Amino acid sequence: MIQGKEGIGDLFHQETKYRREAMQRGGLDWAHQPSPYKEFLYAVKYFPIRPPDQEGGKPIWETIAQRRSIRESPN
Repeated sequence: MIQGKEGIGDLFHQETKYRREAMQRGGLDWAHQPSPYKEFLYAVKYFPIRPPDQEGGKPIWETIAQRRSIRESPN
């Protein structure tokens, strides 16, 4: 990077970095957090989820029990 010239990435970082004094009421309002997930309330109305058209096949729990990639996690 050339001294004195900022790239778009550096400019974005400077403009969007965390600054407590720039926040409303001087900090985070933990009592009124937004939902952590995006909700699309209209989606079910316009894009209904139908059950799969496939019939037969191995039941899901039997398939999971017979999988080969069983891993043990260190506790």
